[in-house]
Amino acid sequence: MRIWKHVVLLLSLMVGGYSAFADDSVNININISGTVVANGACTFNNGDSATVDFSEVDFEPADGGTVLSGSYLETVPATMSCTGDAGGKAQMTFSPVGGVTLDYNGHKLLPVSINDSNPGQELGIRLLVNGLVQDVNAPFAVDMLTQQPAIQAELVLVGQGDGLINGARISASATLIMEFV
Repeated sequence: MRIWKHVVLLLSLMVGGYSAFADDSVNININISGTVVANGACTFNNGDSATVDFSEVDFEPADGGTVLSGSYLETVPATMSCTGDAGGKAQMTFSPVGGVTLDYNGHKLLPVSINDSNPGQELGIRLLVNGLVQDVNAPFAVDMLTQQPAIQAELVLVGQGDGLINGARISASATLIMEFV
């Protein structure tokens, strides 16, 4: 019986002590972290490929080599449409389909094949965004809340022109990637 008295006394002291502190406020700092996920979706050209056609490319002999006759600058027909939460910071990157780039005059260009061979030995595609040279495989910022960027492709001679063949087919391929950052 004596043990029960001590247990009851001890419990009453504990409850009394707890109730004495119940009115005091306690502050605890809680840090919450997470990832915000935007659920916007964008497509280019309604999911179709974009083709840049330089039509006939003229070249002529000059000083021991060959030069292109004229300028070959075309708009890349890449119209983008977005749905959902597509606002905020975004970036685009031109990625060559074969993964290979061409170093020319301090920039990375898209190598051009002549009759499906020798990519980048004679011709390259210089990409321009809003009139400025944009390296292949280098992301560039895009403001989704304003006007879409003006994208152009310029055919440039990067070699001596010895491999240019009359009537040859030229080709280059890249993927335009857009991502929210």
